[in-house]
Amino acid sequence: SVYFLRIASTGYDFEQFAAFFPLWPLCVRMLSTTLLLPLTIVFSLDDRIKIASVLASSFFFCAAAVLLYRLSLSVTRDSRLSLCAALLFCVNPAIAFFNAAYTTSIFAFLSFAGMLLWQSG
Repeated sequence: SVYFLRIASTGYDFEQFAAFFPLWPLCVRMLSTTLLLPLTIVFSLDDRIKIASVLASSFFFCAAAVLLYRLSLSVTRDSRLSLCAALLFCVNPAIAFFNAAYTTSIFAFLSFAGMLLWQSG
C-alpha cells in the first residue's frame, strides 16, 4: 500500500511505479483533494490521502457486496442464497486486504459490476 499512497501523493516519480494501475491512486487523490479539503486545517495532504484511502476502500467494499448480492440474485433467483453469498463475502478471511490501501476492493467492485452487466445482457 505504500506504493499506492506514494503515487496518490506525488504521482509516478520512479520507474517501478509504472507497474501500478492508476485508477486507485486517482480515486484516492480526488477524494482527498475534494471531499476532504475542509480537513486541510487539521491534516496534511499525506494524512488526508490515508483517510481517503480507508474511506474509498470501505466504500468500494460495501458497493462490491451489494453488487455481489444483485449478481447472485440475477443468477440464482434465490434471495436467501444471494444474501448468504454476500454475507460470506463480507466475513471472508481476506477482509483485511479489502480495507487496506490496496486495489482489492475496487477490483472486486469492477469485477462484479462487469459480471452483472454481462449477466443482464
